[in-house]
Amino acid sequence: MIEQTSFTLQASNVYFGLSLMVHSVAFLSVWLYGVNVYINLALSLVLLVHFQYLKNHILLKKPHSIRTFLLDEGGLTTIDNSNVQRRYANSDTLHHSRFLVVIQLDKCALVVFKDSVASHSLSQLNRLLTNART
Repeated sequence: MIEQTSFTLQASNVYFGLSLMVHSVAFLSVWLYGVNVYINLALSLVLLVHFQYLKNHILLKKPHSIRTFLLDEGGLTTIDNSNVQRRYANSDTLHHSRFLVVIQLDKCALVVFKDSVASHSLSQLNRLLTNART
């Protein structure tokens, strides 16, 4: 039996750093190994636009970004930035480790990094999700 537990999410610095590093390496490889200046400029622009798009998702600035989720007996309830609540009766844990938990919610996935959990620890979430399945 699980009592209702609320988890508050914040922007993940690890995920932001990883995406910044991957985009930087891609940008450098475009210019180091590129053949044509116009192709290099086009690929650089694509990388810049993609990073700006991804940055809003990582920093949880989109209106549909999940800020809080509640775990209880009946399933999982999410609350996004626009205060819309969604109830998921069937949620499944796709992956859980010491640094990352991925929860499948119908057609989308909720990715929770260790440094993005503000209110509790990731190990407590892992224990609750493991107990909910058994």
